[in-house]
Amino acid sequence: MNLPCLRTHGFRLLTLIWLPLALAACAKGSPSAGEPNECGGSTLLEGAVGDACGACGVLACDGTEALACQDPGQNACGGCGALEHPVGEVCGDCLAWACDGADTVACVPMPDNGCGGCGLLPETLGDPCGTCGVFVCNGEDDTRCDDQGMNVCGRCGELEHELGAACGECGEWVCGDGVDSNTDCDDPGYNECGGCARLPGVLGGTCGCTGAGQWICDGENALSCTDTTSNACGGCDTLPAAPGGPCGTCGEWACDPQDGDVLVCDDPGLNACGGCGTLPGTVGGACGVCGEWECNGTSLVCDESGANGCGGCVGLPHTPGDPCGLCGTYVCDGIANVRCSDPGQNACGGCSALASTPGTTCGSCGIVVCIGANAVTCSDPGTNGCGGCSTLPFTPGSLCGSCGSYQCNGTDAVTCVDPGTNACGGCSTLPYILGGACGSCGTWQCNGSEALTCNDPGTNACGGCSVLAYAPGSTCGTCGTYQCNGANAVTCVDPGLNACGGCSVLAYAPGSACGSCGTWQCNGSNAVTCNDPGYNACGGCSALSNAPGSSCACGEGAYTCSGANSVTCTMSGYDDVYTSAINIGSNFDDADNWIAATRYGTLTPTIDNEDWFRATFSDELWHIVEVEARLDNIPSGQDYDLCVYYSGSSSVSCDAGNPSTWAGMNGCCSTNSGTAAEHVFLDVNEGGTVFYRVYRWSGTGSCSQYRLNIGF
Repeated sequence: MNLPCLRTHGFRLLTLIWLPLALAACAKGSPSAGEPNECGGSTLLEGAVGDACGACGVLACDGTEALACQDPGQNACGGCGALEHPVGEVCGDCLAWACDGADTVACVPMPDNGCGGCGLLPETLGDPCGTCGVFVCNGEDDTRCDDQGMNVCGRCGELEHELGAACGECGEWVCGDGVDSNTDCDDPGYNECGGCARLPGVLGGTCGCTGAGQWICDGENALSCTDTTSNACGGCDTLPAAPGGPCGTCGEWACDPQDGDVLVCDDPGLNACGGCGTLPGTVGGACGVCGEWECNGTSLVCDESGANGCGGCVGLPHTPGDPCGLCGTYVCDGIANVRCSDPGQNACGGCSALASTPGTTCGSCGIVVCIGANAVTCSDPGTNGCGGCSTLPFTPGSLCGSCGSYQCNGTDAVTCVDPGTNACGGCSTLPYILGGACGSCGTWQCNGSEALTCNDPGTNACGGCSVLAYAPGSTCGTCGTYQCNGANAVTCVDPGLNACGGCSVLAYAPGSACGSCGTWQCNGSNAVTCNDPGYNACGGCSALSNAPGSSCACGEGAYTCSGANSVTCTMSGYDDVYTSAINIGSNFDDADNWIAATRYGTLTPTIDNEDWFRATFSDELWHIVEVEARLDNIPSGQDYDLCVYYSGSSSVSCDAGNPSTWAGMNGCCSTNSGTAAEHVFLDVNEGGTVFYRVYRWSGTGSCSQYRLNIGF
């Protein structure tokens, strides 16, 4: 037994239970006596060939006496298997292979590079470039330097305000220090008079030749001296020039605020270009992308002749647009370099873009082929008889089978379409079905093998094809005849006897209206006649309850037509309201006797409920007015009452009867029960008109007359 092997595996000899395992382990790495190890040597190997080692390796023979770990390391996805495609390799339009687990990859969309493409951009978007620029997108997979150069103040960025534009109270925008902004407001503020012009003196200061004058505001931009003997500057001497006039090189005369007799020349001198205006920059200073300011006459212009073709300032190794590679041209790679953009040769070996890809289909059945290096054409043999591109085994339309012909089965095959023989044994298509109906009552029959003929006996008397049991029109029943019941049957249509007991159709139904007010009556068994009594006296057909013109209402009215078939009682006079009261007289006076007049009347049943009378009287001198009325002779079973109303200028009191009013008139009423006489006595002191009301309190009315006596 090889004890060093046992010690190597850490076994205790005394632990007999582990001994078989230890022997097996030693046998794996140790050659048997006289046998070589796995690598062909005699040395005990540390491990076995094929055991795992490292990240993804296995042990392999390193000569005959040793093992070495052959470990390729993990793949790009962290696994040990070989990836089908390298991670990051393009697999389509903006697609690339990416890890899908440890040992597999999947074609996934590439992230947007920020310009809408998926290629790696040559520069980082937003990084500074040129003088004042930053990198921006130049298509989907390229960048360019967007550099507007320096502004007129010699700095980067747009000016916040237009130079020379007004600002503040009296200032204008000028180039700033560039710390917080590119422009600053140069504003001296308002003068003492609230304007912006330079004043010739101090407001309130002395002026004039006598020294007694004072400067006062003359508007917002001028002072005026209260001493009118002074000059334009408030002094006494004659000035050599007018304030505001030109002086020096680029200046103008201005009053000396300390001495009104002195003018000073406010002259900034010529600018760096020999002019008088303010320049936007410094001669020789930087401007634009790669330029510098230089004089153009008396003004400054930015000379950018030093910029390269990519917007930078350094020299380029090649001019953008020059040819390179097989079919490419140099393009800008940032602002300081160029690169060769070469799409390579086309499929025909040229550099021009081909109209179509060689090998793709075209026309009906053709493919695109090259014509030289820069052109293609369509090589097209045309379609077969079915519109496809394959060669057909039979010509469409050629005969096959009993009565068939080959027909297209899709665009690249034909099939035999054979309907077989027709019902008459021929090949022609029959226009109708053999045995089918035709004509009136016929059927189609073969006429040879290629045609049909119609065998038609015609219709019966009802228009059908069956034999009828009875002839239409023959008699049946009491008064009937056989009539068609559809096209193939008859039925007995028997109306029976008419309303007069005959078989003829009557012109009118007995009992129906005719003439003015008549009805049709039977005249024998087969005829009718009109029995018409004519209209009644009101133009209707009904019997009237009373003859129009006959008396009613106890003789006070007469019946008149109320529509065509009824009458109503119409009164000859209308005395039921005080406005249409019956006039007894209008020349009564208080000298008349007690009974000055008597009137009779009736309150007829149903129609007449009250009667009105009136009388007019005057008050004679030395006479007493006594308006008196008495109602008696009241019919039995009736209860009539009496009221007397006075219309005049006098007050009214009741000596007999109870006070009452009607339509604004004061009066008195007597309301005794039953047929007892009614008595009314009015006390008035002036003449006027008296209204008498006789009305039914209870009872149904009567044709018997009542009596009314009046006096004054």
